[in-house]
Amino acid sequence: MTELVRLATGDTQPERLQSHREFVDDRRRDLGDAGAVLDAQSTAAYQVRLNELREELEEAEGFNDAGRTERARTEIEFLADELTAGGRGKRAASHAERARLTVTKGIKAALDKLEAAHPALARHLRATVKRGYFCSYTPDPRHPIVWNT
Repeated sequence: MTELVRLATGDTQPERLQSHREFVDDRRRDLGDAGAVLDAQSTAAYQVRLNELREELEEAEGFNDAGRTERARTEIEFLADELTAGGRGKRAASHAERARLTVTKGIKAALDKLEAAHPALARHLRATVKRGYFCSYTPDPRHPIVWNT
C-alpha cells in the first residue's frame, strides 16, 4: 500500500527507494500512532446509539419515511464500521491507516473524474473496487463484462 501512496503523492524517485529499501521500510514500519480508535467508554456509547438508531429505523420504516430511513441506515452503517474497526484493534493515525486513507481518497477522486467522462464505467468501478487496507477489483458475476479488443 505504501507504494501506492508513494505514487499517489508524486514521489517519482523509485531509485532512491530501491537503493535505500531496507532503511526506508524499517523507518516506515515504526512511525507510531495515536492509540486505539475506540476506548471502552466510546464503544459503549456507540452501542447505545446503535440501539436507538435501530428503533428509529423501525419506526421510520413503519411510517414509510424514506428520508428518515436513509439517514438512520447511513448512521447505523457508519457506527457499525467504527465498532468493527475498533474491535480489530485499529489504531488512530497509524502509518497503515494514513496510507489507507490516502489511497482511498485517490481512488475516490479518480472515480469522480471518471464519472464526467464515462458514467457507466464509473458506476461499474464504484460497485466492484473494494477500498481499504487491501484494494481489489472483483467483477460482479451477475453482470459479466465483455471487453472490446
